[in-house]
Parts: sequence; structure tokens; C-alpha cells
Amino acid sequence: MEVADGVPTVVPVRDSKAPTRATLLMPSAAWGHFISAVRKNGDTSSSLMLRP
Repeated sequence: MEVADGVPTVVPVRDSKAPTRATLLMPSAAWGHFISAVRKNGDTSSSLMLRP
């Protein structure tokens, strides 16, 4: 999974193994809730790079 920075109000996310496929645009607030849930549940099994 790749995440782009610097896009106001949304967080673009795409599959790093299929970069030509569609990009998911998540509202920034939803992304924040997702990251909080991942951190809370201690998911460290992937190479997901979590940004603050």
C-alpha cells in the first residue's frame, strides 16, 4: 500500500503491487480513524508505514 502526502482533505491510497489500478481517496478524518484503529489493535504484521 502506498499513501501520498500533501493532498488537502483526502489521503490517496493505492496498491503498490498494482500501481496502475485505481486510487482510493479517503477523507483525511477517515484515514485518521483507520490509522488509530490499526495502532490500537497493534497490527505490526505488515509493512504499512504509518504516518502521524
